[in-house]
Amino acid sequence: RGYQCCGEEVVADSAPVMFCSLDLPKILAEMHDRGVKCEMSTDAGRFLCNYVFFHSLHAAKPFDIPVLFVHVPPFKDMDHAAQVVGLLCLFMAIARQLRDAPVSVPQRSGRLMG
Repeated sequence: RGYQCCGEEVVADSAPVMFCSLDLPKILAEMHDRGVKCEMSTDAGRFLCNYVFFHSLHAAKPFDIPVLFVHVPPFKDMDHAAQVVGLLCLFMAIARQLRDAPVSVPQRSGRLMG
């Protein structure tokens, strides 16, 4: 089912492992406090999800922009209303965390990130 890389660099000459800079345990605790059923994972998958997440982390790193990847379950596992509530709680938790973080303004380089 499609190409699946194993042991190959996603981005040439980059760090072999990159992580989200947000305080994920704090976000997870807030979501659980609001009744959202969710869990944290250290695996974005092996196909397009990992590729997109890693490229996003790599492109955002010089600008100190946090990147988060979220797998949203299919509607058969979590209905539409629960997904909307969960995502809104996630966005609010992230916004609260970023509001309390020091502000850094990236310098314009004359090109798009990436």
